[in-house]
Amino acid sequence: MSRNRIAILTVVFVLAASVLAAAEEIQLNALMLRDGSSIDLYFVKTNRAPNKAAMQASISFSGGQTTVKLMFQKMEPAVLFAGDISAYVLWAVTLDGSAENLGEVVVDKKNASGSQPYFTGRRNFALMVTAEPFSTVNRPTDLVLFTSSQTKAINVQYTPFSFKNFSEDAKPALPSIAMFQYNDDTPAAVRQAAKAIEMAEKLNAAEINPKAVAGAKAAYAKALAAKSNKTQMADQARAAAQLASQAIKDTLKVRAEKAAAEAEEKRVAEKAALETRATTAEGESARIAEQLREVEIQRQALAIETSNLAKLAEKLTNEKNGIAAERDAVRVERDAVAAERDRVAAEREVIRKERDELANMLKNALSSVAETTDSARGVVVSLSGILFDVGQATLKTASQISVAKLAGILMVFPHMNLSIEGYTDATGSRETNMRLSMERARTVYEFLMVQGISSDRMKYQGFGPENPVAPNDTEANRSRNRRVEVVLTQARR
Repeated sequence: MSRNRIAILTVVFVLAASVLAAAEEIQLNALMLRDGSSIDLYFVKTNRAPNKAAMQASISFSGGQTTVKLMFQKMEPAVLFAGDISAYVLWAVTLDGSAENLGEVVVDKKNASGSQPYFTGRRNFALMVTAEPFSTVNRPTDLVLFTSSQTKAINVQYTPFSFKNFSEDAKPALPSIAMFQYNDDTPAAVRQAAKAIEMAEKLNAAEINPKAVAGAKAAYAKALAAKSNKTQMADQARAAAQLASQAIKDTLKVRAEKAAAEAEEKRVAEKAALETRATTAEGESARIAEQLREVEIQRQALAIETSNLAKLAEKLTNEKNGIAAERDAVRVERDAVAAERDRVAAEREVIRKERDELANMLKNALSSVAETTDSARGVVVSLSGILFDVGQATLKTASQISVAKLAGILMVFPHMNLSIEGYTDATGSRETNMRLSMERARTVYEFLMVQGISSDRMKYQGFGPENPVAPNDTEANRSRNRRVEVVLTQARR
């Protein structure tokens, strides 16, 4: 190879590598087909596609099925992307972000032109063509070459939307083949088959579909043996690529099903653990309620006894004023009353200590649900940011269990008032944070009402990023600042 050609290729590689970065999202136009309608439309080419390539499609919808006849000109094989890329795929993308693989766009030689039919049950979709590691992938890569454009046909409606559900598994060597052409005498299908078989071996696909892997290798061997017949060589290579792609698809499906089963098993175990903790909290709440009932009985008895003592004191006073001769007796009675008062005071001290113990039990019960601290404002129960998804004010299912436990504990303390305060970190605008903190506080307020806590006992307010408990300099500290605090205070009687 001459030095000039090496220099030219070096420049081309540098330019291609700087064409564009990985797409975060693309803009598409979803068409809505009427029954019996038929339209022609063109595709918009991205700068990943060959410079001279073009693509059109004729689309018709009838009897619940859409037929897409795709036509292309001056295309180059996908293997030019190098890395693990070997095939083109046509996708039908819907407004909900799902993409259906309609099939491979077969391009196995340079400057290729052709047409292929595809079918789908969808009638509201956009089309795009991507470069992929193999033809049976379930999600598109961000190597988008063509997207369908709007047409002026009056019987078609369009809806613009964004798509970003791209796979990050592909590893191309080049981001674009705009300035490249396939100049190898070997049919591109042979390279495509080799890449597909290599990927199948890396995935140990023979463990899942040994027949397809064996068939792919046999067809590939026949392709290599047919060097004198390029057509037969390409046909055998395409068969090998299809078999290897099917084995890869089956393997990835089995792995996905296994991962889903493991995730479900983990979810069931976590749910059981949460239910066990909830049952324990309910038992603790019942025990506290019983102790409170006993304290109430003692309080009523003390009130009756205090009333009786007051009546006795009044009687003794009247007797003292009316009968001077019984002064000594009254003095004795007065001493008795004083002793009785001391006894009552002692009993009150016992009851006060019992109430303090109950207050400690309340704090311990609350601590089993969330972080609990004493402050000048009262007892503060801090519910961290894991109650909500980022930017959302709807309680997660697991978080509802924690708040329900809190409600169960507070039901047995009817003389405690609640101030529910929402906070955020310093990320985002102050207006957004104030609104989000208020909505989160209101969500907890409304959930506690549903659990039986009277609204007369509660109030809520959002403070946004105010009163942070940690600097907003790390994600961990910002997570601590995203919280809802429930402040408990004794109600005035």
